[in-house]
Amino acid sequence: GRLEEYREFKSVWGEVIEKVREKAPNGPPQISGWAEEREKIDLKHFEDLDDGMVETSGKMADAMSEALKEDPDGEEDTIGLDGEDDDETDLSSPPGSRPSTASSTQPEEIEIDWNQFQITDHVRKYLRTGDKRYRSMFVKKMKQLGKGERSHKLQKPLKGCKSVIYETYLENRTGWRILWTQESTKLIIWFVVQHKSVSRFAKLIDDAKNRSERQQLPQNFVSELIDDEELAAQKADARQGILLDPSGNVPLKLYEVSYDSLDDIQNKADWNPQMHLTNEEKEVVEAKGTILLLGRSGTGKTICISNRMERDRQVLGHKHGFSQLFVARSSRLRNYVRKLMLGDINSTEKTSDKSLVFNLYEELVHNVERALHPGERKFHPKGRIMFAKFKEEFYSANYPKGKVAALTVWKTIRTFIKGSIEAFMAGGVLPKRNLSTLGKNRCKIPEGQETHVYDIFLHYQQWREDNGLWDDCDRIVALIQSIVEAESMCSPAFEEMKKNKIYVDEVQDYTQIEMLLFFKLGKGPGALFLAGDPAQSVVEGTDFRFDEIRSVGYYITESNPSKRRLIPEKPRTVNVNFRSHAGILNCASGFLRLLFDYFPGSAQALERDYGLFKGARPGVFQGVSVEQLLTLIRKIPMVPILVHDDEVKKWKKSLGGYSNVYGIAEAKGLEFKTVIILDFFADLPKSVQKPWRELLLGRERTFEFRNKHPLVETHLKFIYTAVTRSIETLYFAETHSSDAGDAACRWLLQGELQPDGKAIATRNKVDDLRVERAIMTNDELCVVGIENAEMALSSDLGIDQAINFLQRAKDAFEQAQNSDLCLKATVHRNSLLQRSEILRAAQSTGLFETASVEKNTAKVAASLLEENNLEETATLINALSPLLNEYIQSKLDENIVSRIKSF
Repeated sequence: GRLEEYREFKSVWGEVIEKVREKAPNGPPQISGWAEEREKIDLKHFEDLDDGMVETSGKMADAMSEALKEDPDGEEDTIGLDGEDDDETDLSSPPGSRPSTASSTQPEEIEIDWNQFQITDHVRKYLRTGDKRYRSMFVKKMKQLGKGERSHKLQKPLKGCKSVIYETYLENRTGWRILWTQESTKLIIWFVVQHKSVSRFAKLIDDAKNRSERQQLPQNFVSELIDDEELAAQKADARQGILLDPSGNVPLKLYEVSYDSLDDIQNKADWNPQMHLTNEEKEVVEAKGTILLLGRSGTGKTICISNRMERDRQVLGHKHGFSQLFVARSSRLRNYVRKLMLGDINSTEKTSDKSLVFNLYEELVHNVERALHPGERKFHPKGRIMFAKFKEEFYSANYPKGKVAALTVWKTIRTFIKGSIEAFMAGGVLPKRNLSTLGKNRCKIPEGQETHVYDIFLHYQQWREDNGLWDDCDRIVALIQSIVEAESMCSPAFEEMKKNKIYVDEVQDYTQIEMLLFFKLGKGPGALFLAGDPAQSVVEGTDFRFDEIRSVGYYITESNPSKRRLIPEKPRTVNVNFRSHAGILNCASGFLRLLFDYFPGSAQALERDYGLFKGARPGVFQGVSVEQLLTLIRKIPMVPILVHDDEVKKWKKSLGGYSNVYGIAEAKGLEFKTVIILDFFADLPKSVQKPWRELLLGRERTFEFRNKHPLVETHLKFIYTAVTRSIETLYFAETHSSDAGDAACRWLLQGELQPDGKAIATRNKVDDLRVERAIMTNDELCVVGIENAEMALSSDLGIDQAINFLQRAKDAFEQAQNSDLCLKATVHRNSLLQRSEILRAAQSTGLFETASVEKNTAKVAASLLEENNLEETATLINALSPLLNEYIQSKLDENIVSRIKSF
């Protein structure tokens, strides 16, 4: 009976239930899993710089400590009982006056606005989480500087720096110092550090300031990249005020603090200063209505999203019921933006604010389905059709000598026949007569093949229904129809799902009906902020154009034309690349030129993006052996190797089980200091080897080429994505001769030129490569491991891919000698293996032992909870649930899954 069933349930799941109860927070929600581990690493990031920076960066010479010798007279000063410094001299002058200084290195003085200054994210974190007494001391010192007081301990210039860097004594007993510089008329507070670390952090400031000036591209070089002279001049002006973060080639994030608001630092528990925005960022962030922001990889689109989210909270957050939703396909991107927004919130300072939600796209769809149809599950994952399944099980089986490429047919079905706004308006499927009216620039079917492609679609629909399968369009159309019904009934459940503002990154990977879903979930047509790069559209079957979004917006405002002003007439763009230097970007731009020339309309033709810095051109290893590759790997430990996604297993085996082999699609959204792109051209399908050769050697006519070889368009987007994963160093490695590979090496080394007339790449030999063995601190290795572990959470990945990411994570943790993280990765990997076993059981046509699978799953779930991996625990149990009876399903949801989601 039911009692016996309950006892059996408790015997299997009792330990898991008890562990969930132990995890239940007494206060606000808690960060768990890999996000928690990242917080631990990040919280001590700058402290670790003090111990590990010499190893991490060769620029940090020991001689600098001597060059930055401080006067000995200030080291033994003490603070009186009332917190006052014993010997400071008060040289008061009115607020806003120029400071006096004894420094001989001080440049010609500029009137400084002492009523306003800027702090870095490091200082913001210090003030938000530091001891109240130290916050009070900081406020006191800033007030003294703001009033114009000067003394040796308030404005002491450091010796031996190329830049003028000042230190202010925060207090003397423990030796804390404030490091700051004067930038034009502004004061920048960079760090609050202990006395022993002053020379190290001063070098970081010095290096960041001088790197910007030293490596900036000449203006005439930039002008050649941008055809519009006025735009080029605007970009040049924008570059002048850019400061670099000491930890990399990214803009320094700054926050505004005013003299009048200083007391808030010590008096307000929720103090959080406003982020400083450049003029270009202000235009994007402050624009009204729905915004579409386009930019190439590394140009700061995601930063603009987080800035817009922060501004919306500051401007609208006080309104009752205000809510925000960020959506991404990648868990890494989702986690990155969450960190940008929530910053230093750690285990002792959690947020219970449910008005700010960060969802993976799959999570969002599932949540809306569950809200509208609780307890129902119409679209089981095992019935999902994606391109690989479409090609292998349907197209190749029925059309082995198809007149039209399988990818072209799939793209036509997914993007137009089922995924367009016209299809939705027609009831879910675009009529045959309307397919030819879409236009050649939009729907790229070879001329005269429209009827044939539509007949294939009808055959596909019948095959799909006969086999009980579904594709993404079926699911989203059904969901939107449910939303329309809920709207007509004023459903409270749906109204709770709607958000005032919705922010979507990587928008190029969504079809029109998926974008319609975002509009439906927003409160009004002006609720969206969309960002993306059409050149990185690597989701098979998606063909993105700006007009696609505008058409959806016009459909939404059809009943209220006055709201049409909230739909953007044109996208806003960003072109300055902060991730990669010019050496890498010139290579990326070469591939983009081919994409635009041979596949016009395949991606929005933005201005050519450029980096702020000069840098080494990519290296080409032609005819490199596997043994030489292994030598290169030994010279650059943990270097990521990017290959075609279906070649990952082959190359891992060939390289002796090397775990850092990534498929290009799975590496999307990641960035690495050094990248090796391995056999991209040699591993291209035979059918496109000669077309690629003719393309690279300039022998093909553009119009005919795009119709005959549509797969090359996808390959061009893949190689662009691969190139732009690199921050500093990029290598192309081709192990053997091929038509495409030989032509590519010739093109890289001779055919494509930079604006300065040089080839975009150089020829290299592994034996001649002088690479200092890259030394990473244990924390840096842990960060690499955590990034890979977080990627394993992505809903985009198959289980095998996720297991690969966790193996990379485990390898990194082993190198870092971190047994705790190594155990956490092992337990997470065991859960994925168990999910794989569950999937095989679900797909099995024979008998299998449900009780055994259930018990094993419960054991793994208990181990996950022991490691505080709540998200994977819920995912594992959800995977098992369909195999169990309804009673057990309801008990699992009630006692475990729902509780975890409430944390």
